[in-house]
Amino acid sequence: MTRERSQMPRPRTRPRVPAGALQSGPKRGRRRIVQGSGPSIVILTLVILAAVSGGWWVWTRPVTASVAILPGDALIASCECTATGQLDLTDLRPGEYPVTATRPGFENAQTTLTVNRFGENRLTLTMQPLPQSLKLSATPDDAACRVVDASGAQVTAGTGSIDATLPAGAYTIEVSSAGKNPYAREIYLDRSTTLNVRLDPEGQLVHSLGVVGCAGAPKGVVFTPDGRE
Repeated sequence: MTRERSQMPRPRTRPRVPAGALQSGPKRGRRRIVQGSGPSIVILTLVILAAVSGGWWVWTRPVTASVAILPGDALIASCECTATGQLDLTDLRPGEYPVTATRPGFENAQTTLTVNRFGENRLTLTMQPLPQSLKLSATPDDAACRVVDASGAQVTAGTGSIDATLPAGAYTIEVSSAGKNPYAREIYLDRSTTLNVRLDPEGQLVHSLGVVGCAGAPKGVVFTPDGRE
């Protein structure tokens, strides 16, 4: 008898792959990924550090500010510093700082300067003028007298004299009369002021300030700069 061999299914075998081919494929791919991610992480870290250090630098820098005043010759004081007309401040921290301004003829000004981290930090003050007395006497007695302000507008006028109370500020005194040289003088009225004006004959080149009585053949006459003595 012939025995029939049982046909059993043979296990499937995988095809052999060379060792070099197995190692070169996946491993080289992973190696490229690792090499590519390293510089990216370094660059990202540097960017974050630069942003943090830049923000710290901005938030710790000193702040500057300036204060201007009208009139422009007033004295400003703040942060233990003083200046005339405009005060520039440096090395400040954000916050509030007291500011004072003084000038003869004006009310003292006091305010607070608010300094912010970002912004121009500029402050302009306008002082309020106080009333001042102005007395003007002119020779001859019929001379036309008037006072004009800085804009050229007439604020007061009179014949032979003026007695007025005006706010402190810049003015021009004008006196004129027929047959006489006209007279004009700019003043800054910041205190009680008295003026005596003598008009010269028409055509006279030297302005006469007054007449001084003296004995015969005087050796000399001395005057103070303001003309009071």
